Parts: sequence; structure tokens; C-alpha cells
Amino acid sequence: MKRSQGEGSIKEYKPGKWYARIRKDGKEYNFYGSSEAEVTEKLEAFKDTLKQKEPSLSGEDDSQSNCLAEMPPPTIGDSPSENVMSDVITVQEVQKILKIGKDAAYALVRSDDFPSFKIGGQYRVLSSQLNDWILEQISKKKERDKWK
Repeated sequence: MKRSQGEGSIKEYKPGKWYARIRKDGKEYNFYGSSEAEVTEKLEAFKDTLKQKEPSLSGEDDSQSNCLAEMPPPTIGDSPSENVMSDVITVQEVQKILKIGKDAAYALVRSDDFPSFKIGGQYRVLSSQLNDWILEQISKKKERDKWK
């Protein structure tokens, strides 16, 4: 489900999971959240940061305002320490982490219960969501084992 077209458009890539993408100076920034409003808030905050970092038109030497490197990395969740760009992993990495075969890894990322998304026809997974999924599977197994 798309909210709008173009740069910064917000999309629902799975039920209840939203993201937006911005490209700026050859870099791609992704923003994730559990609601459209949450992603919109993150997107607007990032755009405000970009506006503040643009060079001053007054002719004054404002060396900090034109340095995009000082911008904080895009984040997911509520923790600013989670860097989205380093959090994205491939199916092959999922395969290695879970120690499963290639076919099993692709079957897993295609399933509705697994936190994956596609970019350019290729599946990707956020490592933090993979971690949460693994913990959820362990919890489910413990619950099933109680009833044996």
C-alpha cells in the first residue's frame, strides 16, 4: 500500500510494517516503523535535519551547516543507536546465521510469518527483526513443550 509517489514515499511492505526511502547525495536512507504515522514522523525529522544542514545563503562561513557527514544515521525503532543501513542482511546471510540450506532459507523469507521485504526483486531482512523472530520461535517452542 503506497501513500504517495516519489522521494520519501511511505509504503506498507507487510501488514503493520511501513517504510520510506530518501536518496540524497548518492546515499540511500531508509526509515521503518509499525505505523504510517511513525514513519512519517521519522521522515519529517530527517528532512528537517537536512534543511538545517544546507549551506547558508547569507554568505557567512557556516562550515557546520554544509556537512552532511555529521547527520545521525537513519534509525529503526526507538533506539537511535540502531543503524538501519548496517541492519539489512541478505538471504545468504540468513542461511549462514540459521545454519540452513539455500532452499530452506528462501522458503523462510517467502513465508508470511517471517520479517522479510524485497528491494529490486531481492529479499532482505533486518537483522534486529531476525533476532526478534528467533526469540519468538524459541518462546513458542517452550510453550508447546509445556503441554507435552
